[in-house]
Amino acid sequence: MPESAAEVYEKLRPYREKVKEFKKELEPGSDGRIVLGGRRLLFFGSEYALGDLYKEIRKIVGPPVDTLIYRVGIRGGLDAGNKMSKILEKMCTGGFDVAQTWCGGLGFYFGWGLIWIVEEKESEALIRVYNGWEAESYLDTIGKSDTPMCHFTRGFFAGAAGVLKFKSENVEGVETKCTTKGDPYCEFVVRVAKSK
Repeated sequence: MPESAAEVYEKLRPYREKVKEFKKELEPGSDGRIVLGGRRLLFFGSEYALGDLYKEIRKIVGPPVDTLIYRVGIRGGLDAGNKMSKILEKMCTGGFDVAQTWCGGLGFYFGWGLIWIVEEKESEALIRVYNGWEAESYLDTIGKSDTPMCHFTRGFFAGAAGVLKFKSENVEGVETKCTTKGDPYCEFVVRVAKSK
């Protein structure tokens, strides 16, 4: 199991290679729009994307903003998983290959950081993110935290895993380690939620 960002970068090589052709779809059209899976993409610094927005909403709403950001992440993950599943089916052999290509290949090229699926079980997956965009954005705009703060990312992983792996919308994401707390990476457990 890779333990450092450099080791993860090397392990991700085959997944990065797999999506190189995919990068061509990220060229703007003659109308100045970048569209992928029927959705427009925007590129700008993560501190503007979530850091400042999160900081300002937190001033108004308080701690419930964490749940709001998590739920927005879930919806984004479900949507992206549905849009990307057909593209991934063409690139991958199925199972873990789809999951790691999604996370490690596309995640790398979209600037999410170095994402490695450490362990995958029938109803649970353990994911590590080195140099994750959300934690860096939080540290840059708000500072250190006593608790994990990558709420959008954990929601996004839960939503995408619900579509691509578990075939269920009843999936939850829990962040167990976070660089905002001083951990060396952010770590997420994504699992089918227990029925209430």
